[in-house]
Amino acid sequence: MSTVYDDLISVSNLNLPWEQLNYKNILITGATGLIGSSLAKSFLVNHISKCNLYVSSRNIEKLHKIFNDFKYHTNLHFIEYDVLSPLKTDIKFDYIIDCASPGSPNAFKENPVEVILSNVLGANNLIKYGLTHKMIKMIYISSGEIYGEGKIDKYIEDYSGYVNPLNPRSCYPTSKRAAESLCVSYAHEYKLNISICRPCHIYGPYFQDSDNRAYAQFFRNAINKNDIVLKSAANQIRSWCHVSDCVAGILYVLFYGENGSAYNISPIKEKYSIKQFANEIAKQADINVIYQPTESYNNTIITHGVLDSTSLQNLGWSPRYNLTSGIHKTLEIMKYLKNS
Repeated sequence: MSTVYDDLISVSNLNLPWEQLNYKNILITGATGLIGSSLAKSFLVNHISKCNLYVSSRNIEKLHKIFNDFKYHTNLHFIEYDVLSPLKTDIKFDYIIDCASPGSPNAFKENPVEVILSNVLGANNLIKYGLTHKMIKMIYISSGEIYGEGKIDKYIEDYSGYVNPLNPRSCYPTSKRAAESLCVSYAHEYKLNISICRPCHIYGPYFQDSDNRAYAQFFRNAINKNDIVLKSAANQIRSWCHVSDCVAGILYVLFYGENGSAYNISPIKEKYSIKQFANEIAKQADINVIYQPTESYNNTIITHGVLDSTSLQNLGWSPRYNLTSGIHKTLEIMKYLKNS
């Protein structure tokens, strides 16, 4: 198991007050996604706390499959739950980390209404539950997409770029903005302790087979020794972060994040175009990148998405991986999983 999760094992070495979580109930929603599952596994593989860990998803079968390696952990509990509905349980969750959000471009295109409701209603249902059950703290996992299209080199947390609300593709960043505002409003009006994380483009080895985002397609092609096909010029600049560094960032915000504040999770130096990201994967996997531009290809209009993580680094966080080492570790683990 250590070979599979050795990128997450290092989380236990973070200088964090793990004892604060002892005997506490922690709920992680969206635990079948890349960030949610990696966050939950970091607790389990490291034994970093004597907490009771509850993971939730709309699909209980996926949960059991993803956490099969940990099925004998007595502190791990599964909840089948859709955040669109009120949470029906009597468990007092001391900490809630909301990772539940459709992140697929297909969802943005085909189900924009559901994307909006999942982000806004989902956050509201969890906050209301925490309010009535004396929650200690909630972390809302937002997105770097909330900045939209901007005209500065790096986005800091109080910057607001342009998002066109009349474009259905804006269902994701617009609803993330609304959910953030809802969190801050609850914190102000009801004195709840809520902090917000804004991850940049996150990649890593634990994504689902159904994940059709660009990074997942690139890695899937690399492992299967298929060339990477780019259907656009792929010149959009992005911040890139390995998922284990993202997990570490969330944990720093959990312990040290200020109430009502947002924190970018993004290695400051790791800004590359999607094309450069694809080329690095291809180089390490010894495959090619092929360009087949398609006029009708559905791209985000955001050309520049670089996040400044100074606020998070001021809490003590620092990334371990750069683009080269992060891609290498991802491919290494994926190859191990394929051959095991």
